Amino acid sequence: MEQILTAQLKRRIKKLAWYQIAGGIFGIVMLIYTLAQTGVIDGITLLLIATATLLYGFSIYCGRLLTRDEIRNGLCMSKINQVLQIVQFAVGGYAYLYVSGTSAVIKIDLSSGTDVGFDIALSNLNLTIHKKEELIVLGINVLAIYLTYYIIRMEEEIAERELLIKIPIEKPEIDPTNEIDPLDTLQS
Repeated sequence: MEQILTAQLKRRIKKLAWYQIAGGIFGIVMLIYTLAQTGVIDGITLLLIATATLLYGFSIYCGRLLTRDEIRNGLCMSKINQVLQIVQFAVGGYAYLYVSGTSAVIKIDLSSGTDVGFDIALSNLNLTIHKKEELIVLGINVLAIYLTYYIIRMEEEIAERELLIKIPIEKPEIDPTNEIDPLDTLQS
């Protein structure tokens, strides 16, 4: 795999790796800070804490795969991590918002009319189950869409480079005894 990666591609993979690691660590730090301010932790809260820890841990894991040169698996897992961050919603007392790193979200709030907005945020998680709030909000994280596309392009570039390395380019044989007249090639 080492011979397939260009220096530029290696830099892009390392940047993605450290972005995911930093996003996961920041998310866990924010989770710990939030827990320190939480009074009572019941069963459902414990489930949400475990889910948050798994999601941010997954982000760190994706980055670690890439730093360990497990590129194929790391890019595949990174793509899954980014896809999990694309859609955000709050509908009928249920909500899902997961960001590990940074988000740039286009939001549509249908709770009281139609409000369209744009938010930029750092690692964030909002998992709500059956809250008595009647919100209808849909968000699309355009940064996560871009990063998913970015990862797919890296995978395609690696696949193309692998093909070029595996398939030898045929060299035309040159017969030094048989000279070709350039004018003959133009007339044919």
